[in-house]
Amino acid sequence: PDGIYYGTLHAAKGLEFDSVHIAHCSSDHLPNPRTSDALGVDEARAEDLRLLYVGVTRARTNLAISYVGAKSQLLPADPGLFEERSIQ
Repeated sequence: PDGIYYGTLHAAKGLEFDSVHIAHCSSDHLPNPRTSDALGVDEARAEDLRLLYVGVTRARTNLAISYVGAKSQLLPADPGLFEERSIQ
């Protein structure tokens, strides 16, 4: 049905939406510090990249990714792949 769906990236598997917003994509949150402590940095990066892929591929037409401070190194560095906007 029409409306807003709010959930985790895990819960979004298999679903599609016209627009997707993924929040907390700063270097402080991705890779997840708790996952890094539990599994190690490399495994945490791999897990968070898989989840980020799930989220990004749920969007049919619009994708917004937000972060505060420094963006995560898991996001693309090539400015030709995205449009960056600053909100103040």
